[in-house]
Amino acid sequence: MPTLISGATGSQNINSNQKVLDMSDKIFLLEPQAAPLYVLVSRLNKRPAINTTVQWLEDVLNPSWTTLAASAMTGYSGETTPLTASNSGYLNKYDLIKLPITGEIMLVTGVAGTAFTAARCYTSAVNTANSAAALADVVIIGSAFEEGSSNTTLTTNSTKTSTVTNYLQIFRKSVEITKSMANTELYGGMDRPYQRKKKGIELMRDLERAFLFGEPLQDADTYDTSQTHARRTTGGIFHFIATNATAAGGALTESEFEGFLRTVFRYGSNTRYLFCSPLVVSVISLWAKRTWASLRAILR
Repeated sequence: MPTLISGATGSQNINSNQKVLDMSDKIFLLEPQAAPLYVLVSRLNKRPAINTTVQWLEDVLNPSWTTLAASAMTGYSGETTPLTASNSGYLNKYDLIKLPITGEIMLVTGVAGTAFTAARCYTSAVNTANSAAALADVVIIGSAFEEGSSNTTLTTNSTKTSTVTNYLQIFRKSVEITKSMANTELYGGMDRPYQRKKKGIELMRDLERAFLFGEPLQDADTYDTSQTHARRTTGGIFHFIATNATAAGGALTESEFEGFLRTVFRYGSNTRYLFCSPLVVSVISLWAKRTWASLRAILR
């Protein structure tokens, strides 16, 4: 039965069901782009896999750096006293090597096992055979043969490719709604395509976490004997990166980050992408803030 209203009719004393809602026709997701790494990877050149196991070969050029492994070199100038390199297999007879810490260039005159002999101060620029501590860097400049020499004294050094293996992991997401819900008109559109959109974003997020934290494993059903067929898991970045990893050991400093970047930019192109947590982004932003504050103080 209708209710009588005494006085003016206002927005608060009418039937609330009579009001037309001012509702946006769009639903705003809190995390619409939850997988930036997946988005980047999806834009790379790729092809469909033809096997549940995928492999690739990796190789490097012959190394051009090593380190001294023995105790500090004394100031001798001859070539009879053997020196020791951490990887003397990188060296060859008649290689020119340089100690960046002292500037001295030497000519390798022999390699035997882990030891090598060298003519010290093989240059007119630095003529003092200064000492150098163990683990001092050594850069291999390249070979220097005498005129008319043969190749009989040269030992061929080469690298062997390594095989890397990963597996295809099956990811699934499902959407389930009733027929009544499928035919109900809703703000934001029909529910099925909206739920599919959300599941698509969640699936990208799952793929990205596998790309980051996954460990490769095949026939994992040894841990679940109720399964009929094999289960495979995909290895991610944290599994395959065995080197070039730097631990901050506490608070991340700007100098530590700069040292890490020198390693990152050593190989490949000059373009890199940084994927990090909000905490790391905040720390980096604070470095820029302090730098800008110091610059403003100087300009005043």
